Amino acid sequence: MRVAINGKPAFEKARTGIEEYTYQLLRQWAQVGPAADSIRIFTQRLPDQGASPGQTLEDYFGGQLPDTMSFEVLRAKRLWTQLRLGWALLKEQPDVFFNPMQILPRYAPPCSVVTVHDLGYEYFPQAHSQFHFRYLRLTTQDAVRRARAVIAVSENTKQDLINRYGVPRGKIVVIHHGFSQPDLSEGRSLSEITKTPESTLNLGSRPYFLYLGRLEARKNLETLFRAFEILKFRQQLPHQLILAGQPGFGYAKIKAALESSPARGDIKEVGHIHGAAKFRCLKGASALVLASWYEGFGLPVLEAQSLGVPVVASAISSLPEVGGQGAVYVDPKNEEALADALYKLVSFPQFRAHYIQHGFKNTRRFSWRATAEATWRVIEDVARARVYFE
Repeated sequence: MRVAINGKPAFEKARTGIEEYTYQLLRQWAQVGPAADSIRIFTQRLPDQGASPGQTLEDYFGGQLPDTMSFEVLRAKRLWTQLRLGWALLKEQPDVFFNPMQILPRYAPPCSVVTVHDLGYEYFPQAHSQFHFRYLRLTTQDAVRRARAVIAVSENTKQDLINRYGVPRGKIVVIHHGFSQPDLSEGRSLSEITKTPESTLNLGSRPYFLYLGRLEARKNLETLFRAFEILKFRQQLPHQLILAGQPGFGYAKIKAALESSPARGDIKEVGHIHGAAKFRCLKGASALVLASWYEGFGLPVLEAQSLGVPVVASAISSLPEVGGQGAVYVDPKNEEALADALYKLVSFPQFRAHYIQHGFKNTRRFSWRATAEATWRVIEDVARARVYFE
């Protein structure tokens, strides 16, 4: 069995959802060495030598790579997936192609598997430019039509595919993301990672609520700001609100809302943080808050729960599915409910302990090893003509 994989997202400098998903799958497969004659991984770049001089692929993926696994760098400034990767697949003629993103190159083989992470753009088209919205819709519709099997990262995404795009139920396999047990032992200090003086953030002495994710329209940050104002001026909490993530679509409006907030002096942007610094920032938070309008999965929920940090999340999309009984769920339209949940978590020890305990239990349902094994089984099924219903 010859397998080809789009590994490009795994080598992005700032790994968030899809990037982390791709990296973790490749890391697990590199360590286990699943049965295959060859595993050909195509990418646009290899590990960033500037960040870690002398870093090898073995360093990047945590161990010796199996002999069957190889990497090929494909250079292209534009249309990398459709043209450069598509041409490589046409030449390679693999038995099966796996793309961890919801797009298929025009010349992808018939035996292809794609992962669909979410259809959030269908619910909130205003969170995207018109061009990007049309691109996401057309490429996803094309991918799920042509793929032999479709992996959905949640039951919520599976139902969206059935209801929105008419994908046959039997063609979809739900495989949840895993998560990595946080490592707090390595990495640069928070002040180095965020390029913000630690004395300004005061993360070591002042309590804070944490938002972790891209700063974009569908994350509902304006409602979060209003909830935080209630906590500051009505409840008189001493907390800060830390926003950790890169700007995304709609950031200008978010920034304007932040600047006009009466609580703006206690709302801090620290940019994208990763690795041990991210986990140390999570560990120190009074609570993680993710009041998004839509999430395909919501990996920060599991990361927070594994560190004993209580979570407040939206009671919609995939978040209740992922957070289980280990999170407080609120209506994302209701800033009063959001503020009340955060207030209770810091004011009532038994209430807080309940959600921390259930959070620990919830994380046991997820692991990257299980995700990688289940994903490989789908790849094997497709390669061996165990045909999914079309």
